[in-house]
Amino acid sequence: MSRNNYSLLDRQFTLKLYSASSCPQCHRVRFAMSEKELDYETILVDGSNKPAELAEINPYNSVPTLVDRDI
Repeated sequence: MSRNNYSLLDRQFTLKLYSASSCPQCHRVRFAMSEKELDYETILVDGSNKPAELAEINPYNSVPTLVDRDI
């Protein structure tokens, strides 16, 4: 299926990126993923109020954290 044959509403993101807006490493990851034209969902993380699922995914509880199909 061509990338242009489906709408944004029909996309199911297989990649999730836990990212902080002011983190330079996160910016690098977002830039590289955009250059590769990967479809991903960005979950913005506030440093003082991190989501509980981030600690379950990454034992360091840090960003950037990339999740590919719940792996």
